[in-house]
Amino acid sequence: MEVVLSYNWPRHVDARHIKQRHIKARHIRTGHIERRQKGAEKLNDVLRKKYIPMTETIYYTLLAVIRPRHGYAIIQYVNSLTGGRIMLGTGTLYTMVGRLTADGVIVTVPGADKKTYQITGDGMELLQEETRRLEQQLADGQKMLAGGVFTV
Repeated sequence: MEVVLSYNWPRHVDARHIKQRHIKARHIRTGHIERRQKGAEKLNDVLRKKYIPMTETIYYTLLAVIRPRHGYAIIQYVNSLTGGRIMLGTGTLYTMVGRLTADGVIVTVPGADKKTYQITGDGMELLQEETRRLEQQLADGQKMLAGGVFTV
């Protein structure tokens, strides 16, 4: 009996594709991308170290996918929510979405006409933790700007 391993390579394979597949396989093999086990109470430390503190683009993308949205809808939602302050490009968005999906922070919603994404439980925990961190940062800044305590 012969076992054939098949890889779904693109028709044109360049170094970038090989590197992406190699990195993804290495992370899965070595456990760098860990999944939370059943009954685990705390968010995976690997995800926390990777995503906290969070970039603005990731933060707003996660806010956008609290409800299922396809790529262009994410771009429009973030643009609208930030009043045009953040305008995601398609390259930025899809690179980020690929990374978030690979890490289990968001998932692709099955059965949708367009490729649609939604936040996972781990993603929601990350988003809530980052929001608490930002609230504390804002409170500290407001206290200091209002003439707050300058002693240590």
